[in-house]
Amino acid sequence: MTSCRLPGESGTVEINTQHKIFAVLFAQDGNQVLSGGKEGMLRRWRVEDGQEVGEPIRMEGAEICAPALSPDCKWLVCGLRRLGSSDGRTRVRVWDAQTHEKVLDIHGHTNTVFSVDISPDSTKFATGGLDKQAFIHCITTGENLVGPLKHGGTVVAVRFSPDGDRLATATGDKTDTTSVRIYDSDDGQQLLNIPCWFWTCVSSPLAWSADGHQLFAATSGEVKCFDTSSGTLLNKWAAPGARWATSIIIAHNQKFAAAAASTSLFFWDTFTGQQVGSVIEVASNIRSISHSPNDDHIVTGEENGKITIRSLRDILPSSYLTMNLPFLHISEAVFKSWRQGDLTRVEELLIADTTRPSSPLHRAHTLAYHALVRSRSNHWDAAIDGAKKVDFAHLSSHVVPTVHTSLSRFNHPSLVMLQTLSLISAMASTRRQYVYLISCSLMVSRARINFSC
Repeated sequence: MTSCRLPGESGTVEINTQHKIFAVLFAQDGNQVLSGGKEGMLRRWRVEDGQEVGEPIRMEGAEICAPALSPDCKWLVCGLRRLGSSDGRTRVRVWDAQTHEKVLDIHGHTNTVFSVDISPDSTKFATGGLDKQAFIHCITTGENLVGPLKHGGTVVAVRFSPDGDRLATATGDKTDTTSVRIYDSDDGQQLLNIPCWFWTCVSSPLAWSADGHQLFAATSGEVKCFDTSSGTLLNKWAAPGARWATSIIIAHNQKFAAAAASTSLFFWDTFTGQQVGSVIEVASNIRSISHSPNDDHIVTGEENGKITIRSLRDILPSSYLTMNLPFLHISEAVFKSWRQGDLTRVEELLIADTTRPSSPLHRAHTLAYHALVRSRSNHWDAAIDGAKKVDFAHLSSHVVPTVHTSLSRFNHPSLVMLQTLSLISAMASTRRQYVYLISCSLMVSRARINFSC
């Protein structure tokens, strides 16, 4: 195996594994990429230089088709293709993500598992496979919570909604006239059918919008966007010259989408539907793509065994790579330290800011950032205490529309606290932080604690 930084492309790192790659994904810190494929090993690669990190996780007698890392970084779940297998053999395995020790073998599927997804709260996972079935299991005990959910073809995708209350599935069979289905993830009730056609050799052809109101599907030479309440086709984007789109991602900041189609990688503006940036061409079919938590990098895994990590700053205009921050007043020093992950320095700067004379709006910004920094450091009690001091009235006019949308669904006595934490969470650089803060605020709301702004 070799890795190198491509000459003339300072932000591109290329890794040659010599084995077909089925799936790639970023670790939550954005500093490592995980890959799984035909060799039956789950490997970690450093984003900076492509060097392998630590020992691989080995799966004897199987190929790794669908690895997934839980948002809380505790669990690794892999869907497997058994070599020379017979019914009854394990096709899903759960590992401890830190120790790499096997935790659970999951039974239920009778053939290859092509897709795995873990719920936003890291408590359960979904699987789908060649046996035309999907399941939802408890991640700590392996208990079968939902399923089997019967389908009309190979289940090539399972994806939880951002709030975890729904599960979307896709089947790769042109005879299945309702190949996208949306289920209630608690009881398995089927909520919606959407006609769509997928290729069987795909990876992650579904992606939810952050508010859960839209579902994007990478299908025959294009990407389609559906309303998740009615199934109505809202938009579709062409991938010129590509017969099949196989994998799609939506940026965490919701500004752009990327999809792999054959040997090409396309990018679109999610609001206008127009293609943006340059089309990336590679030598072999792209089987999987993933993007970093801060939308700085994208990684592709190819059939020829090549993994390529690219800086999105070399591909897209900078306007697509900024976070939608609801708080507008922040110093350059704070922002720089935040992006570098130096939370200690960020907290020092923010504490200094709160002691200086300032306007009510600036103080509200500073206190909100301070609470968010504490949440990223897992100091949740301190984060909540800090959030209680935020003057919501001075922030409300600065909320991005997407946050307004997500808040419109809630109606609770402690709505002010929910709104405040939701505003803070909109700054989070990963979906895990967003969901965790929303969950935290909901728990606080359920306790019916009264807060004042």
